[in-house]
Amino acid sequence: MSEPLQPRHLQILEQYLTASDGVIMIRYAANHIILAANRAFLAKAPKDPPPIGESIHGYVVDPNGRPCSLLSTPTAELPVGFCARLKPVDHTYQCHLFADESGYFLVGERITVGESEGLERMSLMTNELTNLTLELRRRNSDLEQANETIRELTRIDPLTNLPNRRRFAEALDAAMALARRHQQPLSLISIDIDRFKSVNDTFGHDMGDEVLKIFAGLLKDSCRGEDLPVRLGGEEFLILAPNTVVNDAYALAERLRHKLAETVLPKDVHISASFGITHLLPQDTYFSFLKRADMALYEAKSGGRNKTVVRITNDPKL
Repeated sequence: MSEPLQPRHLQILEQYLTASDGVIMIRYAANHIILAANRAFLAKAPKDPPPIGESIHGYVVDPNGRPCSLLSTPTAELPVGFCARLKPVDHTYQCHLFADESGYFLVGERITVGESEGLERMSLMTNELTNLTLELRRRNSDLEQANETIRELTRIDPLTNLPNRRRFAEALDAAMALARRHQQPLSLISIDIDRFKSVNDTFGHDMGDEVLKIFAGLLKDSCRGEDLPVRLGGEEFLILAPNTVVNDAYALAERLRHKLAETVLPKDVHISASFGITHLLPQDTYFSFLKRADMALYEAKSGGRNKTVVRITNDPKL
């Protein structure tokens, strides 16, 4: 097994590379301004103006003499290897670009005249392949972001911008597991706007949509950051309240119910809502937890509407 270079050896290597006529070393900033360079580069660069403080694009180009796009490679994708020409002497260098605390660090080894033309062609192909690889990475990154946006949109109700049933199903599984792991309370509030069909029948579906959006806004304003207000569909909504005891969930529902009664709606429309509340029991499944909240909501609806009912057992007789 080879031994790693010791500090003294690294110092000798650095001195050799700095002094070597065949190796150029350039440090430049993110805005492409040259900050420092070794003797080999300074000797080949024109003296007026001096290269320090100038753009590296004025001195380093691609093998065809065009601006070298690889000099602006994102630091997260470094290092990269490529061929470049040095102006004005037009020597060709096999280069490697690294990330530096100030931006970039370029090291280039001169390709001698005696080497075959095939090497230069291969270098051109390598440059092109590197460019294509970087572009493919960027496109893949853009595609991943677009897919994530699409995935997020499939979990949002387009009318109210609340999370939808799919998002709720994912969140409930995670919330139940977290509550049990940390022995924390978890409450669920099932909500239904009372006599919503009459709003649509009397004032039209546009008015019905407006009512739903206003109610969704009340939900958002009433909930904490960790709560999850959801539109299940139609006039049905839910609030998943982590780390919340049933009494606090009841207080939240009552605040929301009274706030709805005080809300001035267009066309002098008056609406109310019924609320059913439960909390997570040790034996609960996804379905039993949700069903018990629905049972509480049914009791509120059948008991005259515009009220809040709490149910902590699955026994319909209790």
